[in-house]
Amino acid sequence: MKKIILTSSFSDTYKLIDEDLTNKKIAFIPTASKVEEMKDYVEKAKQAFESMQAIVEIVDIDAFPIAKVQEKIEKADVIYVSGGNTFFLLDILKRTGMDEVIINEINKGKLYIGESAGAMILSENIEYVETMDDASVVLEKGSYDALNEISFYPLPHYKEFPFEQETIDILNDYQDKVEMIPITNSQIIVVNENEYQVK
Repeated sequence: MKKIILTSSFSDTYKLIDEDLTNKKIAFIPTASKVEEMKDYVEKAKQAFESMQAIVEIVDIDAFPIAKVQEKIEKADVIYVSGGNTFFLLDILKRTGMDEVIINEINKGKLYIGESAGAMILSENIEYVETMDDASVVLEKGSYDALNEISFYPLPHYKEFPFEQETIDILNDYQDKVEMIPITNSQIIVVNENEYQVK
């Protein structure tokens, strides 16, 4: 059964998570943050996991040998994908084949925790993020088709700095076309198989 937790800010919401992560090995993927100037949320997420007594193992997809990355993801108890640039993240996942590895692990029932970009890549397509993230960081523009592991489109940082207007505009533009689920920095979306709830 699919078990997925989506958040705008893991360090602000980890106490909402019911899962006991004590001594659980986290495949901690910070890759999306590499093209961002502000990335303090990565260290804060790491500290949050450590406060939950989880074992954090950094898995930088485009810096490690692919076979090693796959092994770390498959052997972990939990997959965590950080925030950052959604287009950069999706491009790296597709080019390395780690998108399929993550999809397989999710469908085996492994817990996936996605923060911001890590949440949005589970939707069917990430075109809706264009006003929030800079797509030009990806040199060869390919398809925006994403992992398609959820039936809705998460919209993190809803009305939150610095995306107050962008998130309002995205919701207005897309809410009649797709199932858009906005969440603030204080909320999470919990997915169990095909059902979800916002907490």
